[in-house]
Amino acid sequence: AKILKEKDNFLVATHIGYDPDALSSLIAIGLILKELNKNFALYLDEELKEEYFWLPLKEKIIKDIINDYENLIIVDCDSYHRVSEKIQNFAQNKFKIFIDHHQSNKLDGDFNLVLNAVSTTEILFHLAEELKIQSSELANMILLGLMGDSLNLTIEFSQEKLIKVLEIIIKLIKSGADLNLVNQTLLFKPFTELKKLAEIFTRVNEEDDIFWVIVEAKEIQSGVLANNLNKIREAKIIIVIEDFKNYLKVHFRSKGDINVAELAQKYFNGGGHKNASGGRLNMKLGEGIKYTLEKTKEFLNAYKKF
Repeated sequence: AKILKEKDNFLVATHIGYDPDALSSLIAIGLILKELNKNFALYLDEELKEEYFWLPLKEKIIKDIINDYENLIIVDCDSYHRVSEKIQNFAQNKFKIFIDHHQSNKLDGDFNLVLNAVSTTEILFHLAEELKIQSSELANMILLGLMGDSLNLTIEFSQEKLIKVLEIIIKLIKSGADLNLVNQTLLFKPFTELKKLAEIFTRVNEEDDIFWVIVEAKEIQSGVLANNLNKIREAKIIIVIEDFKNYLKVHFRSKGDINVAELAQKYFNGGGHKNASGGRLNMKLGEGIKYTLEKTKEFLNAYKKF
């Protein structure tokens, strides 16, 4: 809070292939900076998807860095390898702030606000409280990230944590957050996307409680696909392998105590959440499939022993 009050001229960015928490964190920190009367811009590599057209501050989103911003804020991102090359190049000699909830965060910033939270927007909720900033737009952004990363409160919570999350949600709704709008944004998909999901489901393989599928690069939103596959009752671990020809992106989902963030961090140069993580392999497809299944089976068998 002190840093945001004292400094000015911010560029805010998040990871490539944004998800609801990344996007809403980007907009939320923008709303906070706007309330503090700061000069800022929001950097986003990809186009804004149709379901997010209602979000505020769209006019602040840029794709080219023209101005020489003095400070860089990176939200919902655990390291530089997950941001665009433009941001990596821009970051040189800038004051860098990481705001994140991934416990795999590399702490690459000059200041790192990395806390154990359900979403990065949960951290921004407490930051906004500290700064005494409140609005319905900000409440909507915080709720969108919180519901997005908790998969609409379906991830496994301790009773204590669930109560705290519900208390935050109540405060957000009292501040003007629209739970119906947030749920519609997260849950409703275009018919074409649902048809694509159905087609990919026919390609899913199953081995030893591991369900896995290969998709071409950017064939579908891999996070959405992985979340839907994780609804399979029998699945202990879900794997989506995204083939970029020169490298592979590997997306993991799990249930309960199976911490796939450990798997992604140990073997796949990645990290993430306990039940939702990902990484990258510099391998061709055949080699990558063999390696991924081998390491995942070893990892899952170790959990089964307990």
